[in-house]
Amino acid sequence: MADCGNSTTKLSDTSKDVFHCPICLEEIRNPKYLPCFHTFCGSCIETYISSTATCKDSESVSTIECPICRKRIEAPKKHISDEEWSTALPNNRLVANVCLNSKKVENELCKFCQRKGKTVPGRYWCKVCMETICDDCKDFHKFVPILQNHKICDMTDSGEWRNGVEVEEICAEHDGEVINAFCYNHQELCCIICLIKHHRTCLSVKSLEDIATEKEENHVTTILSLLSKMEKRLENMQLNNQAKISHLISKKDAICFDSEKKIEEVKKKLDDAHEQWVKQFEQTHLDSVGNIEIVSDELKRFSTTLCESRILLQSLLANGSPKQLFITKHKQLAQMAEHLSRMKSLDIWDLPEDYSQPHWDFLSQILNESKLKDVDLTKISSGIIETILQMAPVAIANKYIMRRRREMSKKDWMKVEFSKTSEISLPYDVFYGLFVHDTKIVLPFRDPSSLKVFDVSTATGKCVHTENCESRPYDLCHARGTMTLEEMYVSFSESVVFLSNQL
Repeated sequence: MADCGNSTTKLSDTSKDVFHCPICLEEIRNPKYLPCFHTFCGSCIETYISSTATCKDSESVSTIECPICRKRIEAPKKHISDEEWSTALPNNRLVANVCLNSKKVENELCKFCQRKGKTVPGRYWCKVCMETICDDCKDFHKFVPILQNHKICDMTDSGEWRNGVEVEEICAEHDGEVINAFCYNHQELCCIICLIKHHRTCLSVKSLEDIATEKEENHVTTILSLLSKMEKRLENMQLNNQAKISHLISKKDAICFDSEKKIEEVKKKLDDAHEQWVKQFEQTHLDSVGNIEIVSDELKRFSTTLCESRILLQSLLANGSPKQLFITKHKQLAQMAEHLSRMKSLDIWDLPEDYSQPHWDFLSQILNESKLKDVDLTKISSGIIETILQMAPVAIANKYIMRRRREMSKKDWMKVEFSKTSEISLPYDVFYGLFVHDTKIVLPFRDPSSLKVFDVSTATGKCVHTENCESRPYDLCHARGTMTLEEMYVSFSESVVFLSNQL
């Protein structure tokens, strides 16, 4: 990693701030990246493809899931071998140049000459070829048109190869086309073909050469600070999950001990019933702990995404060009928003909270049901996704909201069928409602004039907060697409009021 200087804001130079392959956990080698932009060692991703690639009967193209975010990745073509697939993955030249270590390459031979059977020491590093070259091969770069723009640095000059990190970013949609513009209307990086096909009518499009003159350091510094806080919060979430597991194990052991003590007082039929009860309880416990471990695994994967983004942005903030910093910032924000969207789609966020010991009316249960009553398991909504969204940089939250809107716009609403699943009876006249955070709704009431917040995480629902109003509220809406309780507009008979952190 490049030296960040002697500023008071200097980041700690620890192993946590060095790129590691998420598969082998070693410092990354020959970095290759998947379409979701997660990066791995070339050999590691080849082994992963070999061991996990599947091909369903109805499909002829092999697929894998990204080891980090679990995005479904298809092979570039039919009947491709695992080795060809891994070789076809693009090299992450940006990561390779950011993580360049002179001690690892200073004694290597010129790769160009080595292919011709010669052993010539390599004195230079080509940032595009990502190989060591000698004096002759450096001169050769000057005479070959396609190689003339390659950036070559002297390996003995650490300052030269660590500053101004910049590589040509290739469009993910149009192979071989270089990203050279940004559409502010769609918040997307574009190549020339993207501009022609998708952004001809957009009014706010700038070339990256123009944008590169703008300062990105302050924005990226803010994002880095938020990412660090999110990493710390995720770490605390993991600790809380471990505490939950310990609590559930403790309660399980206590209940089992108490049940064993009482079961000894009855005869064999009760023993048989107890054996069956223990099996059911063990399965419930395994499912509960498994649920928490799945959530912990998802948080760990998302933490890896955050860590990668933070290290990359941190490195570019110190060593990259403004243009590269701008491109990478938007790519990483899009990556985090997509990962967060896939996490939100998982049905795993209602976490087990506690066990409740059943009423031990042994004889009645054995005579009437031939079994003991199962232990009750309490589950609550964890609020993890909502917490992450509240902590995330605004750009990530906005991209997440836009992605959800695009997904909803693709649905054929003429074919949607609704069915009633629950009902909440209220003793007041309700005007219009606002759904918030999936488990909370805000409702305006006429008599008494008030706003009430209901928790609808259960089928019955309950009021958790009442905000009295001087006059009758009629309607309310989100403020600027925040989708939280922090900001909203409320209309009254003669005014519209903006509420901020009032509920």
